[in-house]
Amino acid sequence: MDATAWYLDSDADGYGAPDSEVLACEPQEGMIEDGTDCNDQDADYHPGAVEDDCTDPNDYNCDGSVGRVDLDGDGFAACEDCDDTAVNVNSDAQEVCDGIDNDCDFLVDDADASLDVSTASSWYIDSDLDGYGVSDTAVTACSAPVGTTSMDGDCDDAEPLVNPGAVESCDGLDNDCDGVVPVAELDGDGDGFLSCEDCDDTDPAINPSAVEVCDGVENNCDGLFLTGELTDQDLDGYLSCDDCDDADSAVNAAAVEDCSDGIDNDCDGLVDGQQPACQVSTVDITTSSGTVDLASTLGNPSAPVAVLVTIFPGVTVQSSSTSTPALTTAGLPTGSTVEVLNQGTIHGRGGNGACDNQGAGGHGGDAILVTVDVTIDNASGFI
Repeated sequence: MDATAWYLDSDADGYGAPDSEVLACEPQEGMIEDGTDCNDQDADYHPGAVEDDCTDPNDYNCDGSVGRVDLDGDGFAACEDCDDTAVNVNSDAQEVCDGIDNDCDFLVDDADASLDVSTASSWYIDSDLDGYGVSDTAVTACSAPVGTTSMDGDCDDAEPLVNPGAVESCDGLDNDCDGVVPVAELDGDGDGFLSCEDCDDTDPAINPSAVEVCDGVENNCDGLFLTGELTDQDLDGYLSCDDCDDADSAVNAAAVEDCSDGIDNDCDGLVDGQQPACQVSTVDITTSSGTVDLASTLGNPSAPVAVLVTIFPGVTVQSSSTSTPALTTAGLPTGSTVEVLNQGTIHGRGGNGACDNQGAGGHGGDAILVTVDVTIDNASGFI
């Protein structure tokens, strides 16, 4: 254990004489640890003693000066100056922002009502704590009040990503408060995605939330395409991903189904007899009648149909007037096929007695009005 320096305090004022030092582990009677007394024979002398009598020549507070001395030359004696080492500190001085009680009224800076506010700074309320405040919220003070900052110009004090020091980002905001939202941060096609995050801001069907489809376009902006979305190997105008056989230009969604080749020609998933157009509907005419309208007889189908019409022996199909045919395919959907097995008679009224496709009444009541592909077996019948 090291020894401690002890000093004799003869006047019992709590301060010992510096020239009475004794090193010891424990103090002797009348000894203390403070040895800064400049007169240990008089308890009125010690550091911190009051010197308020400007006529008294004694240095009571042991600071090397007496109350009537003006060390800083500011016109105020030490006994009436709160800091006789600073020429700008005295009771006539102006309080300024410097952290010092300039006018010796025991009030410092903002706490002093006599503060020269021209020495204060402007502070701005910073609600979003991004280091920038709103310009019209300025308060004047020496030190920053809580919740304020020295920098202003914030155009949105509720958004910390918006201030004059921010970097513009893809969010639709004027991040750097320059008064301009970049064109890239607008939504040109109204699909809810900004131009800077949309790979085609002119098409609302193209954006990051879109579903990639087979159209040769990068729909969802992920930089990827469907398999076969960029190729058309058979050059039939249909992409590989939309063509059920991209090695055969005769097979695609626009092709007409061939009912006898065992191929899904039109890529609808149906082959030959599975197609409605390849399923033969039969119309048997067993008694003589007036005009036969195949579309009406078949219930006016909306899709192409294949029809087998059989006119039995001894049966006559005759037009009901000179303006109508005896047998008509008018109204059947394009792509339909009709096969006529005539074992009787097909007779037009007032026509030229031949098959005609010029429309009802073109030559009077013609025998057959042909509007779709018609095949006639007339080996044992008459027209």
